Amino acid sequence: MRRRSLLTAAAATTLAAAPLASGRSSSSPPSPSSGGGSRRGHLTYGVWDVYQVPAMNRAAREFERTRPGVTVDV
Repeated sequence: MRRRSLLTAAAATTLAAAPLASGRSSSSPPSPSSGGGSRRGHLTYGVWDVYQVPAMNRAAREFERTRPGVTVDV
């Protein structure tokens, strides 16, 4: 059951992040000098399983670290 929850969370995270993808092949965030501009915004992510909250918080912090100007609430 726990494995199914983790797989479901991974799939949901992937699907939720898909619209945010820029189609760039680089893993680094765009810089203003590269023509990518800066992105700013606020995301709220809901988690139904309290045991997933710590992992989702870690993922959110990493997401924020690589995308300055974007904040994520879990």
